[in-house]
Amino acid sequence: MLQHLPVANPQPNATEFIDILTGRVKSNRVPLVEYLVDDVLARPITTDLLGRRWVVEGADRASQKAALDNFIQFWYRLGYDFVRFERGLPFEEQKFLAPDPSELLSSRRMSALLLPGASSC
Repeated sequence: MLQHLPVANPQPNATEFIDILTGRVKSNRVPLVEYLVDDVLARPITTDLLGRRWVVEGADRASQKAALDNFIQFWYRLGYDFVRFERGLPFEEQKFLAPDPSELLSSRRMSALLLPGASSC
């Protein structure tokens, strides 16, 4: 079953992928895309199938570089045409905690639903 993995000579083509999605060209194949692969699955594939050391990304540049390299090799060597990569920016967050106002509104809504002639807020 895994005789064709990892792909010996991957040839992703972003331009072709976009052209297929937009309908500019017809293709004889369906582009290989996966939205998300969880680490529970990615780790054994990376270590056992690709023979790479698994790296957990930390705050240091070396682990970030190694983890990103594993990420790239995972998708590339498995022959995917597209990679979803998202990274949040480390903005400082300020939070304000307040009581949930929906509890009072929910009880009033329920009364209006259950009691004929009851008025809602």
